[in-house]
Amino acid sequence: MREAQQGCRPALGRVMPSRVRVRAAREELSRLADTLEEPGPVAAGGVAQALLLLTDGTGPLYNPDSRTSLRAGAQRAVKELRPWELRPWPA
Repeated sequence: MREAQQGCRPALGRVMPSRVRVRAAREELSRLADTLEEPGPVAAGGVAQALLLLTDGTGPLYNPDSRTSLRAGAQRAVKELRPWELRPWPA
């Protein structure tokens, strides 16, 4: 998120996340990071979704033309990390 805000130039051979999409999903990505840092168990399915969101070069993080929403993907990963908790999104 820091790189998206600062507008850093990518190193040679490095694929950069879509700055526009990262800025638009800032809250959701922050919540995902916070949830991953919190102590306690997490569900494997949520970890898999977070990993896929961060590593899929054709997904919404890197592909500005992806039909999938980065915000929705981050929300889904957070929800699946701890599906036993009801965590409403702030209004």
